[in-house]
Amino acid sequence: MTSAEVSQLKRSYDRNLGWCRFWLGISLAVTTLTFTFAVNQVFGPPMENTRAANAERSDVEDSNEVDPIRFTSVAVMFMLVVVATICAVLSARFRLLYRRNDAALTAIRKDN
Repeated sequence: MTSAEVSQLKRSYDRNLGWCRFWLGISLAVTTLTFTFAVNQVFGPPMENTRAANAERSDVEDSNEVDPIRFTSVAVMFMLVVVATICAVLSARFRLLYRRNDAALTAIRKDN
C-alpha cells in the first residue's frame, strides 16, 4: 500500500472517530433533555413557582376539563426520542467506519 493510501486511511480514521464522538455527545445531550422534560411533565414546575402554578392550574381546571396527557407533551417527547435515536444511529455508523479503518491500518502494520 502506498504512503498516500495510508495517509488517507489515517485521516479517515481520525475523521470517523471524531464524528462518532460528536454524534454520541449530541445523542446523550438530547437524551438528558428528554429525561429532564419528562420529569418536569410528571412532577410539575419547580418548588419556587408552586403557588403561582397551583393558582394557574385551579383557574384552568375550573374553566376546562384538563386532559392528564397533553398531546403537545407527548409529541415533544416523541420527537426528542426520535432525534436521540437518529443521533445514536449516526454515531454507531461512524463507529463502524472507524473500526473498518482501524482494521485496515492494523493489517498494514502487520504486513510491514
